[in-house]
Amino acid sequence: MRRLGLLAALLLASSVSAQDDGKLVKETWDAIYLGGAKAGHVHTTVREVTRDGKPLLVSTLDTLLRLKRFDAVVAMGMTQKTDETRDGKVRALALTTKLDKGEVTQTARVEGDTLVVQVPGAPAPIRTPWQDDVIGLAKQESLWAGKKIEPGQEVSYKNYDPSIRAAVALTAKVEDREDVVVLEDKGTPDRPRGEPTKQSLWRVRVTAKPVTVDGKEIALPPQVLWVDDAGKTLRSESDIPGFGKMVMLRVSKGIALLNDGAPAEMPDLGLNTLVKLSKPVPKIHDGKKAVYRITVKGDPAPHKAFSADARQSAGPAKGDKFDLTVEAIREPQKLDFPAPIDTTYLRSSQMLDSASAKITEVANKVAAGEKSPLAKARKLEAWVHDNMKPTFAVGLVEASRICQDLKGDCRQHAMLLAALCRAAGVPARTAQGLVYVDDRKNGPILGFHMWTEVFVDGQWFGLDATLGKGSIGPGHLKIGDSAWKDGEGLAPLLTLVQVLGRLDIEVVSAE
Repeated sequence: MRRLGLLAALLLASSVSAQDDGKLVKETWDAIYLGGAKAGHVHTTVREVTRDGKPLLVSTLDTLLRLKRFDAVVAMGMTQKTDETRDGKVRALALTTKLDKGEVTQTARVEGDTLVVQVPGAPAPIRTPWQDDVIGLAKQESLWAGKKIEPGQEVSYKNYDPSIRAAVALTAKVEDREDVVVLEDKGTPDRPRGEPTKQSLWRVRVTAKPVTVDGKEIALPPQVLWVDDAGKTLRSESDIPGFGKMVMLRVSKGIALLNDGAPAEMPDLGLNTLVKLSKPVPKIHDGKKAVYRITVKGDPAPHKAFSADARQSAGPAKGDKFDLTVEAIREPQKLDFPAPIDTTYLRSSQMLDSASAKITEVANKVAAGEKSPLAKARKLEAWVHDNMKPTFAVGLVEASRICQDLKGDCRQHAMLLAALCRAAGVPARTAQGLVYVDDRKNGPILGFHMWTEVFVDGQWFGLDATLGKGSIGPGHLKIGDSAWKDGEGLAPLLTLVQVLGRLDIEVVSAE
């Protein structure tokens, strides 16, 4: 079963073969709805081809998805492919993503027990372990074909999830038959008209084993499918944090292409994930310390969702609540035993492409004459703050493209600053979490945020180019961090997905 969700539109996905040759054996269209609003579509083809004298199935998924954040709508295109044998064994993978200007293609091939991933701009292919029981997209689509479906039936399989570069173990279990709404085209090819109708279908729940990202166990959301007696999936649903329910309906081509992404009707990820506070905290970003009482709804270990470091510490959990103390660190501490530098945070990567000509040029110019790593980083923070044009209508792209366009939200500010710092010889990474904002429309809130951390004097030190203050205070609550290594996709953001829509927070004290 395909697991198409919010993250999949931004992540490294599957497949290879550059051409769509061979005999067409299957073609389908699906309409995507987020929170009840039409948000995009998926066009799928499966072709029979011959590679090196061996028959293969090539599945191609062309996806268009529009997402809304703070009233700005961003369109994302994605073409996935898999080359697999007739029994579902994957032989090649690739993805082309289209965001704003241009496109990026990543490819991979299976060599025995190794997956060799070629990332644009990377000096060498990335080699990761491969499990031969992973099955491809065509096989996943036909799991129920030719079977007599009955309640209680289970099928277990593995799907390669490029966001974490690992095989995810999935179990699909038939629950029962029920009447559900599907969409039939009652119009003509020139004037498609979707009409909701009810069909009796088999309800199948797909669950995934938890995965580990940066040492944290992440639970992936389940997916519910509705399958007909022939084994065709006509409807699927997933709960997407920040959006609510995502529904995919098997439809005609005309319906799939009709009215994609009406902005007025689309759920707003930015607004839906704000955490409202009961009272404002004046000048919190210039403050010394704040204590927050945090509820992560339904989580028996809520403190594990937030990072513990020199700035913040968690008290004991009481049910799904705990207190988080966050302190300002305005200058690096004097350490008796400073930690060694990890060169991972100096390397150029696909997203933080610090070796690119544009990043290197700006870093050398702005940090010229500075000897201290912190002084370099602060100069670069000020430059990003002064030169970036704030906008939410930009997708997640490489730092060099951000440096060229100089526009974006907190993500682009943080990633550009991290790349510039690396180019200037200062180890850097991004941090993900929450930030305090006294919003004129919504009042005092905590919004999901990204900032930069630099490694100076043997310790990590926070900077935020959206504020440009040379340090961060108690208004930043950290959930996770990332080096943005090649091939990670959006794995760094999975820690945020774990708490989206589940937080209640109050400020206990601030000074």
